[in-house]
Amino acid sequence: MNLKKLLPIEYCTFTTHLSPQEVLKRIDENTLSYVPVRIPFFYEPPFEKPYRGKITGDTFTIKRNVEIRITYLPVITGHVFSDSGKTKVEIKMRPQTNVLLSTALILSILGLISLRIISSAVYNINDLLQFSFLPDQLLPFGAFVAIALWATIEFRFQSKKSKAFLQKLVEDEDVELF
Repeated sequence: MNLKKLLPIEYCTFTTHLSPQEVLKRIDENTLSYVPVRIPFFYEPPFEKPYRGKITGDTFTIKRNVEIRITYLPVITGHVFSDSGKTKVEIKMRPQTNVLLSTALILSILGLISLRIISSAVYNINDLLQFSFLPDQLLPFGAFVAIALWATIEFRFQSKKSKAFLQKLVEDEDVELF
């Protein structure tokens, strides 16, 4: 089993026939350079462009504009360069750093609690065999699995949308996932 598939981080490379300047121009045309102020519960016109972020030289950092708060919305960091007559766009998608850190903290606490339950059960195996096991002791295990699955599934769903948009934007010929 590949553990990279469980982490909410993705790397991929797009190959295109467009020049690096044309790719950066297309990304710039679809990116707001500021964060629009949105007031909840009031009518807001749709976003002018689908992404927001910045382009610096041949690198960019963008994030998709959405109407609601999505925790695992990928931050896309990319690098555009020429390689053997073609242009390549290497991107890395991951959630915001604070989201990764808070998820890691929650999962580590739940993991430690789960390890404590397992070690207690192994140490007191005779009590466990005499039906002193309580189902509520499985809650930390279930919470660990549920949070890990939710983080992975939500991130993959959102990154798939961003990847499809970027692939169409740069008129991709070949995608390398790694």
